[in-house]
Amino acid sequence: MGIVKTRTSPYHPQSDGQVERFNRTLKSELSKRLFSTGNQWDKMLNHIAFSYNTSVHSSIGYSPFFLVNGREARMPLEVMFGDTPVGYSCHSSYGDFVDDITKRMKEASKIVGQELVKAQEKQADYVELKTRFLPYVVGDLVWVNDPAKQRDKLAARWKGPHRVIRVMNNGVTYQLQDLSKSSIPSKVIHYNRLKPMFLPIV
Repeated sequence: MGIVKTRTSPYHPQSDGQVERFNRTLKSELSKRLFSTGNQWDKMLNHIAFSYNTSVHSSIGYSPFFLVNGREARMPLEVMFGDTPVGYSCHSSYGDFVDDITKRMKEASKIVGQELVKAQEKQADYVELKTRFLPYVVGDLVWVNDPAKQRDKLAARWKGPHRVIRVMNNGVTYQLQDLSKSSIPSKVIHYNRLKPMFLPIV
């Protein structure tokens, strides 16, 4: 089916951008409805999912429902008043209906591809402006940020020293060896969780 599994480094949700973006939307929508539902958030999931799937997404120019079905969903008010939404036009035969849907899906797929490229280029430009990227090399000593420690205000958030033993993905991720605990297997860490360690001058 052309599905590629992407391996991501721990504590770096940006690697799962699409999933994390949806999770943020879901949390936001749930928080808006908790007051009116008496904290019964599970009863709102179907409503939120329907709203999400029938809303036009700015990055692709279509709703997910349209991209899956080749037409927009029938909304509750349309069902109530018997209105026919766009995409439900009558066809003289099943063949005409299939041809029409196929044409729409191909056109939508082409436009979505173009819009996604634009969105990715825009995001890449933004990251390039905001990030000063100075890659490490094999042998460098670094500190590793430990997100699990951030809940405890008194715990050390930077652990180390670690030595870079392998540069991966053009310097985006690194394989590190914990020098304080040599028995611990090496681990792969994202660049954003590292900072250089400078030895004291003697």
